[in-house]
Amino acid sequence: MGNWAVYPAATGVPYSHQAYSISLGGTYSTHRFQWSSTQVFFQALHGHQDGNANQMASWRFNPPDYVQRIPQNPLPVHMNFWLFQGRAPKNGQEAEIVIAEFKFIPAP
Repeated sequence: MGNWAVYPAATGVPYSHQAYSISLGGTYSTHRFQWSSTQVFFQALHGHQDGNANQMASWRFNPPDYVQRIPQNPLPVHMNFWLFQGRAPKNGQEAEIVIAEFKFIPAP
C-alpha cells in the first residue's frame, strides 16, 4: 500500500492524502510528482521509465483553496518507508526499498 500526502501551507488546515495499492508487474517501479502553485500530481508506474506507460495509480490534488492547501514556496522532499501501525510484514520477510535515482527537474 502506498500513500501520497500534501501538508498544507496554512496552520489549522488538515493535510490531504490518497492511499493506493501497489501491485508490481515486476521488480521495479517509478514514482513521481509534479508540484505547482495550484496543484500536485502524483503518479506510480511499473518499471523504471521516463514515460507514462503501465500506470499503477495517480492522484491530482487541485483544491479550489490551493493557496491554503498547497505550499507556495519550495520545501524539502520527504520519503518515508515504514511499518503501518508498527506491524511486521504479513509474510514475515524483511522489506527494503532501493532508490536507484532521484531527479529534481525545475519547472520551465
